[in-house]
Amino acid sequence: MIIGVASSLAITAPETAPEFLLAVGLGAAGAAISDIDVETSNIHRNMGKAILLIIAAAVILGLDIFFKTGIVHKITRDNSILRIVAGCLLFIIVCAFGKEQPHRSFMHSFLALLLLDCVLGLV
Repeated sequence: MIIGVASSLAITAPETAPEFLLAVGLGAAGAAISDIDVETSNIHRNMGKAILLIIAAAVILGLDIFFKTGIVHKITRDNSILRIVAGCLLFIIVCAFGKEQPHRSFMHSFLALLLLDCVLGLV
């Protein structure tokens, strides 16, 4: 997860607090999501309940409200709610599929990278 966060920060080079929070949160989530296919990983056990996504959304909303960063406004400004919901649902579907695959197969492939990138691009 440290490597995922560090990579995210290095690639995005955030200049503001909201950009930093997004880079750290998404870097951590991206690092964890690739191990959804490992039965002993926390993300694998929690995927069925979508706990990770709910916690991440709650943290982002909480930070947005507390620090008045405008993250939620920025996300919804250029996208319709339907597009955001569709992106989130497709993200869960790709992760659910990856959860059932052997370790270091689908979730560690360029196809998964492309699919997750496209899905998150909807959001």
